[in-house]
Amino acid sequence: SAAAEAAAKAAAASSADGAREELASLQARLAEALDDAARYQQGYVKARADYRRLVGARIKQAAEAAAPPKYGSGKKAAASAKAVAPVVGAARKLIEALGERLSASEEERNAETAAFNRKLLEAERQHCDWFVEKRLLEDRLAALAAEIRERDEMEDKMELCVHSLFERLRQLEITNHNLRRKLGLGSSMGGGMSVGSRSGTPMSEGGGSRDFDDDDDDDDGGGG
Repeated sequence: SAAAEAAAKAAAASSADGAREELASLQARLAEALDDAARYQQGYVKARADYRRLVGARIKQAAEAAAPPKYGSGKKAAASAKAVAPVVGAARKLIEALGERLSASEEERNAETAAFNRKLLEAERQHCDWFVEKRLLEDRLAALAAEIRERDEMEDKMELCVHSLFERLRQLEITNHNLRRKLGLGSSMGGGMSVGSRSGTPMSEGGGSRDFDDDDDDDDGGGG
């Protein structure tokens, strides 16, 4: 029983240590993931700001290049507008391409952010599961400790009862022995008094001896 309890305590302690180690490892991984997420978020915000600033600068340059001149009129202005028309078309195409690329980049970043959020949510869920399992293990350990303590108390009570029972049996044996001694002494004293009274009784000369002789004859005949 003691060996089984010790084995149960050792197994429970080992399970608790393993759960604590796993929880510490998971907390370290979660902290590392949160740090990586913070660095990634800062880098993403900076890159997006730089990209938008660059796109804005390119759009501004294209718009300035595509703008008609402020001076001149008539045929010269029409010729100038006709000359810059291809540039305006190219600038518009460039703006559309840059906008599409920016939208695609935004969608890609949003998808990456959503995936990372899912991973973070899964890590938090695992952390919660480990925390719940840790609490369950702690409750189980407390229940086992209470059960072992109750069993120890019961064994102590049983041992005390057995000890008291043996003590009572020993006292009964002593009492019985004393009673037997008293009964033996009383019977021996009673037998001695009976013999003395018989020897003090007067017997006739012939009758007494004849009775003993008859008894002897009967004994001899019975023996033969």
